[in-house]
Amino acid sequence: MTKSSRPSGNEWANPRVNPRGNARSAWLVAGSAVLLAACSREAPPPAAPPTVIAALPMAQAAAGTGTYSGEVRARFESVLAFRIDGKILARPAHLGDRVRAGQLLAQIDPGDSAASAAAARAALAAAENRLVLARQQRDRNAAQLREDLISHAEAEQSDSSFAVAQAEVDQRRQELALADHQSQYAELRADHDGFITSENAEVGTVVKAGQAVLGLAWTGEADVVVDVPENRIGEIHRGQAANVTLAALPPAAPPLRALVRDIAEAADPQSRTFRVKLALAQPAQARLGTTAIANFPALDSAPRLVVPASALFHDGAATAVWVINPDDSTLVLRKVEVAAFGADTVTLAGGITAADRVVVQGVHAVTAGERVHPVAPRAEGATTGERP
Repeated sequence: MTKSSRPSGNEWANPRVNPRGNARSAWLVAGSAVLLAACSREAPPPAAPPTVIAALPMAQAAAGTGTYSGEVRARFESVLAFRIDGKILARPAHLGDRVRAGQLLAQIDPGDSAASAAAARAALAAAENRLVLARQQRDRNAAQLREDLISHAEAEQSDSSFAVAQAEVDQRRQELALADHQSQYAELRADHDGFITSENAEVGTVVKAGQAVLGLAWTGEADVVVDVPENRIGEIHRGQAANVTLAALPPAAPPLRALVRDIAEAADPQSRTFRVKLALAQPAQARLGTTAIANFPALDSAPRLVVPASALFHDGAATAVWVINPDDSTLVLRKVEVAAFGADTVTLAGGITAADRVVVQGVHAVTAGERVHPVAPRAEGATTGERP
């Protein structure tokens, strides 16, 4: 009896004698190797955050930021002058004098004005005589016309002569009134109570009509006049309160209260400053012309931070800056309030603090929430010797 060719169970179990088992084992070994190789491969490192130039804002000096020096002036001041030409004969008013309304301040030679008044008076008398003759002739012609002794043309001519004589009388009366007024113009009198603040012509000077002779400051309300630079004029508004210290008062005297009354609409062409007038609540305590120091408390208490102009980012109509979060170095867009613009800097009135690090370059190349690597500007790094 012959042996069967079918392998026994032991032959299938032994891989050395089972070719199919050998192939299956090879495939399992190869698959395990591939899986192990895939698991052992390292993930690529994350991209480095972009580097940005960032710096801390500079604090603007608070001392004197809301303090301006000026002087006390009268609310109303006028320049007094003669209305006619003439030579000054007398000038009883002098610089610093207190004068009353109607008081004689100066006088010019009244000879010319008196002569003009006399001539006007004589011309009026002559015109009145001609009017009398013209009236008599008109009445005679009217009577003769009723009796048909003259023509209508002659009667109309006499009526016309009378009308001309009447008009001439009116004209001469007006000329006489003008001459009388000019006689009064030979005297310069104060139109209000006040103080003489300037002397522009001396006795013996020949002045023209309208030429300044004296300056008069009216008594009553007084102002403190200060000049504010153009980078701070936006912080002052009408009705704003201020404290005024006068050099003429004792150092221990309390400051005077004042309110901003007027702000010039245009800057002075030479100094580039704006004229601001403050109305004093107690004008009787202020002497005209004295030095005054106006202090705006609201300005002194307002924080001011300065950043480079390149740090500004416009979020629509709003102005903002990029602030770096110190916890995770991500960017936050912070809206700010601009107080003034400089040549290459911007003064901020609010929105950030002195501890906020602000992106100062490349503000248009970053986005909100982006993680960045802040680096100090070269000038700041050279000064501090460290990076943020």
